[in-house]
Amino acid sequence: MVGYTNADWGGCPNTFRCTSGACFFMDNSLISWYSKKQHCIAVSTTKAKYVAASMASRELVWLRRLIQSFQQDLTSPTLLYCDNQSAISLTKDDVFQSKSKHIEIHYHYIKLEVKKKTLLLQYCPTDNMIADIFTMALSTPKHEDFTTQLQILRSL
Repeated sequence: MVGYTNADWGGCPNTFRCTSGACFFMDNSLISWYSKKQHCIAVSTTKAKYVAASMASRELVWLRRLIQSFQQDLTSPTLLYCDNQSAISLTKDDVFQSKSKHIEIHYHYIKLEVKKKTLLLQYCPTDNMIADIFTMALSTPKHEDFTTQLQILRSL
């Protein structure tokens, strides 16, 4: 299984809340996806992406448990791709703790899952971030590329 997570920053002009998006693949087949408005207002892109990654980590843990209930063994960490290196650093290193005081405690859930090796948060360049399709308007070529990668067929 592999996942992609992303967020816009202050995308809603009325509430300034961000939109998180994520998608998960199992053996190259899309098995789960969502687009949700965040409950908090992010004061930085790092917070927006960190909150999105935390939301995705909860979905990832639920999916892992579901898959394991079918007697599928998931011994290695699930890759979760994020396009913000500062958000990734927050999950791995307590040195950044002083810079993340403004982030609500429940969003630090992802740190526990990283430490338990349930998931491995890795960098994905923005140009390859499939989850962008769930969080923002895209150019036609980029939209078509991502729908192809998601294996979404459009009707004629």
